[in-house]
Amino acid sequence: MDIVKAIQYLHPNSVPLRDFMVQDDSDGNGPYIAQWNVKDADGNDVPQPTDEELQAAWESMQPSEADLLAAAQAAKKAEVSAAVAAKITAGYRSTVVLASTGKAHFYGTDLVDQQNMTASRVWADNHPTEIVKYRPQDELARIDHTHDEFVQISTAVFDRINWYLDQGYAYYRQIYAPVATVDSVNAIQVVINDP
Repeated sequence: MDIVKAIQYLHPNSVPLRDFMVQDDSDGNGPYIAQWNVKDADGNDVPQPTDEELQAAWESMQPSEADLLAAAQAAKKAEVSAAVAAKITAGYRSTVVLASTGKAHFYGTDLVDQQNMTASRVWADNHPTEIVKYRPQDELARIDHTHDEFVQISTAVFDRINWYLDQGYAYYRQIYAPVATVDSVNAIQVVINDP
């Protein structure tokens, strides 16, 4: 039991070291209230709590099994959601070898990358004979992509993102449904595998 927290639970306006002092003499008897000067709102002395009152306060401060279960379920839900988001934003290694560089590149897929690729794809679709200037994540500057190269790459990127959205959230629902129905904290032992 944390005596200071129990006292502050019972008397929320009390201030340690001003209104009371807890001391431990290291004699094996544990901490105790060494000084008590707690007053009520009218300035009257408040009786010092008994050990039983402190213990009861401490126990009532502890989270219930339902609180622990709800917290564990929320944590697992966040863990699965983060795993799905990490897959979506991990990037895409293209297999398309660009004519301008003679190699394939890695393309970012975070939200800004998705917005940039979408805007570039719209531009490319409206200018099918033009070179598309776009910066893959593994380059320092924008490089030339033919229209066909960029369409092939952006289609693959968006297909991958959509696959993770579809598969990832199906996986999320598959994992979360059992987590939401378990009846103990110990039952939430779900391992996250790649969707």
